[in-house]
Amino acid sequence: MKIVVCIKPVKSELVYPSESRVEEYLINPYDLYALQESVKIKQFMDCKIICLCMGPMGAVGMMQKALAMGADQAIILNDNLFRGSDTVATSYILAKAIKKIGNVSLVTCGRRTIDGETGQVVYGIGERLRYYCLPEVAEILDASGDALKVMQVTESENLVGQLNLPAIVAFHDFILSQPQISLLALKKARKSEITVWNAADLEVEEEKCGLEGSKTRVMQIEKEICKKKKAYIDGKTEEKAAFIFNIIKGKHS
Repeated sequence: MKIVVCIKPVKSELVYPSESRVEEYLINPYDLYALQESVKIKQFMDCKIICLCMGPMGAVGMMQKALAMGADQAIILNDNLFRGSDTVATSYILAKAIKKIGNVSLVTCGRRTIDGETGQVVYGIGERLRYYCLPEVAEILDASGDALKVMQVTESENLVGQLNLPAIVAFHDFILSQPQISLLALKKARKSEITVWNAADLEVEEEKCGLEGSKTRVMQIEKEICKKKKAYIDGKTEEKAAFIFNIIKGKHS
């Protein structure tokens, strides 16, 4: 059984804004949880876990950590043609890579990225592969044959059911703390080969990648952060309530 875990590299300062980190890139916290849950499937059945990342070559160290966590293979998709890809172009490129890997039973990823927050790539991959897509998965409880027993999070309850494969799932939770990896596992991972595929390897249609293949356009970027002025309210409870009421009334008048 082949499992592909789609992981996105994010700048370390986005994960730890108040810390200075040695690593330039870290695994997106939502994808980190997906990787952890995917590795757990090895407890239930024999499987091969392949981590797939579209990003810069600076993500090699991040992919080595993924191998140290239990992944069996790591692939980076890197090409100038991929730069500027939105969710539509990204899902196209990732789907092409998954098809190239071949015979993939399960694709996993986090429900969103902390630098994008769109949460759309999982649906795009599912549509292109014609895989059943199950979002908001909390945990994989068991695996056997061509099915998984999963727990899904809804607004009102948690549901437990069987998911027939092939399928793609997006995990609900995230992990901010970096996993504890033994030095021996990390040393072994650093000796492993990281596969790199470019546009030619994937045989992509150039007009479907990068800015040309993207359906969204950035019209303007605001670098300045607008902060609202603070207002301190003094006086009795009735006076404070009246002050707040007048503010609200003014906004809606």
